[in-house]
Amino acid sequence: FEDGTLPFLSIMALHHGFLTLYDLAGNMAAIAEHTFSLARYLFKYLLTLHHSNGAPATVMYCDTDYEDIRTQGNVVTFNMLRSNGEYIGFAEILNMASLNGIQLRTGCFCNPGSCQRHLGLSNDDIKTHFEAGHVCGDDKHLVNGQPTGTIRVSFGYMSTKKDVDKLINMLTCCVVQGAPVQKLPSWWSDFKQVYLSRFDGNHQYNVSPQSSSKFDTKNIAYKSSCAAIKPVYSNKQVTHINSIPKQIMNMKPVSKQVVNDGSMTLTHMFIYPVKSCGAVRVDNWIIGPRGFLFDREWMVVTFAGVSLTQKQESNLCLVEPNIDLGRGVLILQFPDMPDISVPLDAPSSTNDKLKELSLCQSKVCGDRIQGWDCGNEVAVWLSEALGRHGLRLIRQWNSDLRVFKGNKILPGGNNKPVLSLSNQAQFLLISSSSIQWLSDQLDKAEADFDKESLMNRFRSNLVVLGSKPLEETEWTHVQIGNVRFQSEGSCTRCQMICINQSTGEKTQEPFKTLAAALHGKIKFGVYLSHKSDSDNVKISVGDKVTVPV
Repeated sequence: FEDGTLPFLSIMALHHGFLTLYDLAGNMAAIAEHTFSLARYLFKYLLTLHHSNGAPATVMYCDTDYEDIRTQGNVVTFNMLRSNGEYIGFAEILNMASLNGIQLRTGCFCNPGSCQRHLGLSNDDIKTHFEAGHVCGDDKHLVNGQPTGTIRVSFGYMSTKKDVDKLINMLTCCVVQGAPVQKLPSWWSDFKQVYLSRFDGNHQYNVSPQSSSKFDTKNIAYKSSCAAIKPVYSNKQVTHINSIPKQIMNMKPVSKQVVNDGSMTLTHMFIYPVKSCGAVRVDNWIIGPRGFLFDREWMVVTFAGVSLTQKQESNLCLVEPNIDLGRGVLILQFPDMPDISVPLDAPSSTNDKLKELSLCQSKVCGDRIQGWDCGNEVAVWLSEALGRHGLRLIRQWNSDLRVFKGNKILPGGNNKPVLSLSNQAQFLLISSSSIQWLSDQLDKAEADFDKESLMNRFRSNLVVLGSKPLEETEWTHVQIGNVRFQSEGSCTRCQMICINQSTGEKTQEPFKTLAAALHGKIKFGVYLSHKSDSDNVKISVGDKVTVPV
């Protein structure tokens, strides 16, 4: 027995579903053979994939040699390696896949025990990951250089070899350093004997002594995982080369010294009234209890009440908001559409328009927020502009109390910073020098961005001039004019930085270069919280920026 109502409609449809499946793909044996063949094809390719220096590009996690359909299904699980042996975090691969229209899963797939076994993690390792802030579904893909999860590819009856080749091409082009080398590891035959002995009690295996320098043979006795496929070199037969592109290797190192000479200034300010839509550039603006006044106070939601972002709909960046304080309205513009406006004054009392909606699809950041539905007229306008049925514009209720995601609290109080509809913190700051540094690393043949376009991709609230590249990640506090801010840590970037904010076009850069330059730690810009004694203070472009000692 189980709680709740049984899915009787699904049960009734089950027979018809199987009939449809048989009509489309034949019997289950044919489907199994098809999906197994695709999995074996991908496995064999990844197993033999090496960088140009001979270093393996993958670590495989499995219990078979992918030769027998009776013991192996339609799943391939792996991690990727740089040419110097470093792991590439699974979140980096996930973002690459999203940019290329490839669907795969990452993490531990609701199976932490299997994850622990195949990754070779001890109980102390699991505790260390938790203490580092890692939880299920987050993007903390590496802790102390070791993976917290894996990449998993699953095949269904509609999957094709073309799909596999698309994934192979992405991994080869985006991960492999230099010309890819395809070779079967010399120790693979010994591992095959181990697998045969696992599934056939009459089979005996002997590991050849010549292969002992290629992998850790002590693992064979009590590990069936192919995780040992990552070789442990006992000598330096392979000369590793840097995995960072040539132009990055030639750059001058970034200083971590904090500038405190008062030479920095605030050069740009942006607010984003509607979450994931266009920016409004301002010269001065008021700071309220949640951050900049009207910043990310509205959001577009689907018919299911889920926040729509540029990850799902890149054309959101073409929805350009404007704040008309004189008329007291938020104006929305979209190419080839008439403008539409909604009032800035929030409803003064609760009524039947008050809705409780999910801020985002992730179960980790799935806060419940209360918001006002802005009405049918703007809803129809958004649905027509973006070509999506059932969109609504929701405004955060003024009494909603979302709080900062981290563990910090503001000095002098027990409360965390209150948030608007932003993902993590009240403000996001980047520096012009960091943008210039990244621009210098880009291959101009692949990504000829002007500095302004590159800056806009990072969707910051504040841009400062006069610091050294990336030094903002070392700040704990910063003062702009007379207003003090507290750093809440670096911003981990996703594929949204690959969306041209003027056109909605998706590219692979600058994500690819940033990931390589920062060795998979795709952090750029810092989160800030307002820590002054009162709200409704103002900062302006041209204000002095200092970092208190």
